[in-house]
Amino acid sequence: MTPTSTFLLLVAAMMINPIAAQIPNWDIRFSSLETNFDASVKNEIIMQYQIGRDRSYTVQLFAKDCVGAIEGTTAIATTTRTSSATTSSSLDYLKVMIDLDKSTITASNIWVDSSLQLCVLLQLLSGDEVIKEDRREIDIAFDLSIDFELANVATQSASLSSSSGSAHVGKYIKACKCDGLGFICNTNKLSPNSLMNICIMSIDKDVEIRFVDVLQLYQELDTMDIILSAAVQNLEISSMTKKNSTAVLVTTVVPSRFFAYGGESVLDVRGTVEMNLIGSRRQLSVAGKDKSPFEIQVELEGVGEIAEHGDARSSSLVLKVVVGIMVSVICCVWMML
Repeated sequence: MTPTSTFLLLVAAMMINPIAAQIPNWDIRFSSLETNFDASVKNEIIMQYQIGRDRSYTVQLFAKDCVGAIEGTTAIATTTRTSSATTSSSLDYLKVMIDLDKSTITASNIWVDSSLQLCVLLQLLSGDEVIKEDRREIDIAFDLSIDFELANVATQSASLSSSSGSAHVGKYIKACKCDGLGFICNTNKLSPNSLMNICIMSIDKDVEIRFVDVLQLYQELDTMDIILSAAVQNLEISSMTKKNSTAVLVTTVVPSRFFAYGGESVLDVRGTVEMNLIGSRRQLSVAGKDKSPFEIQVELEGVGEIAEHGDARSSSLVLKVVVGIMVSVICCVWMML
């Protein structure tokens, strides 16, 4: 048996099972925010989240623009993580505690017009790759004359989305964004918390798909390999399933770096498929002896600038704390993912 035939047998064995590998949960769900600026309190701000079970994460603090460093004071974020009591749950509970140096806040760059303004960035990681992130701008306005009262605590996340069309290569291969194992193409917008399904199908009865050789994401100079040499590169975020001899499903989480803030962007999905001719002497007229390329262009909708209070893209939380101050908190949230 030649090395080439051995390789093809291994690839076929990997793709026989029609059930896709389970991709772990990559959700980030914000639950609540609490503040307490009493002199004896160490962690003045506490934020509660639910995140995908066992996902690696980082938490960083920035100035209000979510880019610049906090200067002139000390702000330290610590976390605790607990598993759900339900063994079947795919989510863990994450508490983020922010310890501020109250003696130097007013001399820092996060103190603006009697307000404390900072950004909390939570990212879920696969190795060094950021898969999902939640950016939360917090604006805390102080008023020394207001007594305790608790008002609306509802929150709502804005989301990035994308839409896509389909691509045909000659009369042999069709690739499209689809619903999954139903292999029905669609143009539904893809939310950051959803998986992107790419269906690759033969549309000629005399042409079978041996395997997907390459599938990559392109955006300007940025490239990410999903499949190389017929192998999924990161099983934490991607899977490949062969439904039958004429249809293959590739499912992946689109990492957050491909989504843009403040404007739209475009993502290209490109690849090649190894073909097999049956019942015919016709030859494929595409690059390579029996490989067929495909490409899909996906439009990604960017999130706009910080929304005004009450806008559908923002969420609001108003707290009034019994320490002789009133605290109003407005959180503007972006979910990437």
